Amino acid sequence: IGCSDFSTKFYTYDDIPDDDQLSHFSLSSEDFEYKIPLIQMAQNVSQHNIKLVGCAFTSPSWMKTSNGTPSGYILSRYFDAWARYHVKFLDAYAENGIKFWVLTGGNEVTFPFVLQAPMVVNMVAWPLDHRRWLKYYLGPQLQASNHSHVKFAFLDDMRVFTKFWMDRFASDPEVFEMVEGPALHWYWDWLSPDSLLDNIHDKFPDKHILYTESSINVIMFGGQPVEPGSWQRGAFYIYNIIQNINHWTNLYLDWNIALDTEGGPFQELPIDAAIIVNKTSGEFYKNPMFYALGHFSKFIPPGSRRIDVQSNQNITLNSKAQLGDKLLSSRLLHNFGSLPAGQQSQEGLPTVGPSALPTFPPTPEIVLPKTVICLATANSDNSSTVIVFNSKDEAVNVTVVDVLVGNISTTVAAQSINTF
Repeated sequence: IGCSDFSTKFYTYDDIPDDDQLSHFSLSSEDFEYKIPLIQMAQNVSQHNIKLVGCAFTSPSWMKTSNGTPSGYILSRYFDAWARYHVKFLDAYAENGIKFWVLTGGNEVTFPFVLQAPMVVNMVAWPLDHRRWLKYYLGPQLQASNHSHVKFAFLDDMRVFTKFWMDRFASDPEVFEMVEGPALHWYWDWLSPDSLLDNIHDKFPDKHILYTESSINVIMFGGQPVEPGSWQRGAFYIYNIIQNINHWTNLYLDWNIALDTEGGPFQELPIDAAIIVNKTSGEFYKNPMFYALGHFSKFIPPGSRRIDVQSNQNITLNSKAQLGDKLLSSRLLHNFGSLPAGQQSQEGLPTVGPSALPTFPPTPEIVLPKTVICLATANSDNSSTVIVFNSKDEAVNVTVVDVLVGNISTTVAAQSINTF
């Protein structure tokens, strides 16, 4: 919804200062030339009803405490205008035959509370302010519009913050009814165990866990922004998708599906992508990440259900990627976790100032465990799928046993993903 950190410029749909009535609101050329045609193309070729998630990475600068930087808190006096901004967006896209399933409240809304990261394009938000905005502004305006079906996913940030936000939204049943669930990013998964997702599901079984952003960046993974043909980067996707879906995740989105040979265009930080486009030659290249994602998106149609798998493989996790740095985790979350639960407004908090580059936490060396893991689903088309990932450096003999269908015995190659 508007620009992101992979837009060619910083823009919103109303950059006229103090336009509280949004009389200058309008979609941009990016919408008409790129976003809308691409979505319509996908809708035309897909065999499924595509569910769309909308995220406004930033409000107009004049709505923010920062008034000009990509990051910043939204001022409460603009809560109503910010809600109307979203409804106007939904109206404009509906005129082009496009409906949305979920809106999130902004990109990485907790990030600058923990780190000084003023160059990250986002909408900083305190949970109770966010909840108030949904209850008194966005929620009622959605209900009064033609978009009452649209649900809300809060957070759109790192998994480690999920419980903090979930508990505060759940404490207001009226608001919680509007919530689809938490929207999560994978970058700091090493700071929290997979069991956190189990706990969230057990406590709130009617809510859905949505992974709305995953990507390979040099800060997390080292190397060059773009590494054509990197199996290891595809393997990270495979492992993370299997682990998270096995722990009640319902949706998994890549970020971005296609970038150029420099990992852009970007406002902030170049990343690798499933598809790399060579703008000079007019060619595009499919990375292993593309095929990794395809094993899931092609063979697990929407509406499928994960089924339990019992494995005799030793899947003890012993990598730094899973153990993380407990001391770092404690330090990193201290300031955030110790803030008072009753904090009602973010406007009293200091505004992050400009700096040359965002500051990220030190990341442990990320090494996948040498193991065999699997995911099984009973699919909406009455088929079944079993995905087996072998991250070991040697081939492994496996037998897939289904008491209703029979057995499949085969050998899965070293460093491979296999779908049955």
